[in-house]
Amino acid sequence: MKSPKKSKALEFKLKEKKEKEYLENKYFNNLTEVLISFHLFPFFSETEAFDFGTIDIKFYNSFMRFCQRRFENRIPLYNIDLKNQEFITQNDIYQQKDDKGHYLKFGIFSIEHYCLFAENKWTWQEDKRYWEKITAKNTILNKDIFSLIYVCWVDVNQTITHIFYGKYKLYLNHCVCNLNTLLLKLTVYLDNEPIFETKYPSKEQKDKCRERHAKSMEEDNNNKNKGRMGLFRGLRLPLKDQYKVELKEKKVDKDLITIIDIPYNKIKDNDEGHCVTVRFDHVEGSWKKGLV
Repeated sequence: MKSPKKSKALEFKLKEKKEKEYLENKYFNNLTEVLISFHLFPFFSETEAFDFGTIDIKFYNSFMRFCQRRFENRIPLYNIDLKNQEFITQNDIYQQKDDKGHYLKFGIFSIEHYCLFAENKWTWQEDKRYWEKITAKNTILNKDIFSLIYVCWVDVNQTITHIFYGKYKLYLNHCVCNLNTLLLKLTVYLDNEPIFETKYPSKEQKDKCRERHAKSMEEDNNNKNKGRMGLFRGLRLPLKDQYKVELKEKKVDKDLITIIDIPYNKIKDNDEGHCVTVRFDHVEGSWKKGLV
């Protein structure tokens, strides 16, 4: 789950300004650092703040101090594991101490929450007859994930705490090429109350997944045939549900699931924040396979 704004690399280094430059550029000379931080920065995007910093060193230095304070405040706010670091480094990924499989990446004005279902527990997860731990391409943090072999009872879930008010985009990294459509129910809870529910996977998700795999497999096939004589027909994967796709590589891809708009709550947002849970459940008792 992530907030939609992007961020760029940042080093907290201040610029030295000569006395004559204060006389030449008077854009922000009448404002203190506190006024700039609390009254101007909330109205700037990250890109705009950097742009203004190129024409006024006082503004730039105030911005650097503002960002550093924000990063320092996030350590206790999100209860993150710094390991052996003293401060947060922008765009590095840190583990959240309270939740299994919950990681965070901090930009200046953005926060991305990465969640690994594989680090949680669910029914039959450790039984190798039903779930297989695999190494797949494009997984979050390059960690192993679980692939469904064959099971009827599904209760896979992920809980994410320390979520504060704002608008977030919820993505899934998955592969549903061989999972029948509408077999599962996907529910998103906010503070234990359901806010989004849908049957999973949709036909659109399955078709998109197969098309992506078809494209990558066709490109791989064409690359292998370069330099040979003759004509080669590109690989096309069937899109109908009854056909099984034989995948040459284990791969997951990202799909947008929904947008979560969390309203401000004075009690929660001034304490430990909200709790978001993403949960998969079986809809009926048939045997299911083909979920990654």
